[in-house]
Amino acid sequence: MSLDPFPSANEVIHDHAKDPYRETRVCYRGILTPFSTSHLRFKHVSYNAIQNRCLFAGLLPQESTQVTWIIPPYFAYMPANAFPTCSPLDTRALSAEYLETNPSNALPMHKDLIPFWNDNAFSVDIDDDYRIIIFREMGSARGLLPAHIPPPPSPNTDFEMFLRCHFHSSIHANILHGDVREDYTSQEIIQLMGDLGVGDGDEEGNFAPMDDPRWQTVLGKAIWEDVMRVTMSAAGGGYDSTEEEDG
Repeated sequence: MSLDPFPSANEVIHDHAKDPYRETRVCYRGILTPFSTSHLRFKHVSYNAIQNRCLFAGLLPQESTQVTWIIPPYFAYMPANAFPTCSPLDTRALSAEYLETNPSNALPMHKDLIPFWNDNAFSVDIDDDYRIIIFREMGSARGLLPAHIPPPPSPNTDFEMFLRCHFHSSIHANILHGDVREDYTSQEIIQLMGDLGVGDGDEEGNFAPMDDPRWQTVLGKAIWEDVMRVTMSAAGGGYDSTEEEDG
């Protein structure tokens, strides 16, 4: 499968280099590939990434910076209640294409923070002065996080929506539902995984159709989320700005 499904080339905008929020939201346009289990890569790197400025850790060595999504595209396949305290007006546009291509959903970040961000171990409460909320142990990566991040110097509705949805999905993952294994036996989990085509040796594409009602059960949703998290982890956290672009 081709790893270069991008539309026509788009120029990287270098305006206002000192504004990390502006660079994050204007420098991406049709830059993220549709989700691929084999690799995760970005066609163009924002000026921020070139300058290695993490929203949380600040200016970094080049080899320490990657670009990742605020909301990974697999959330487009999650039910609306994955964001339990978000307004439907906030989440109705979260299609996979929207998440993959919206410039406000791309974020330069320290490599060590990306797996914790994707696993909802920490997030940002923009309604509490952009305070960093830590949900689980992060080891040495905890030291990369400040108490707050500065708010954008100018309004960016999409950026705020993505951060708010990440925060609410973190609450959902860490507090509201907890561990699905507390509610289902291992036999029940394994049985449904097998019925849905999920398990060792299964190839992508052999899953049950996404309109299968079993995906919409509590356990089915948890299985799908785990599949997507494992896929994200296997694909890598983001784009390494030191990686040479394909021609």
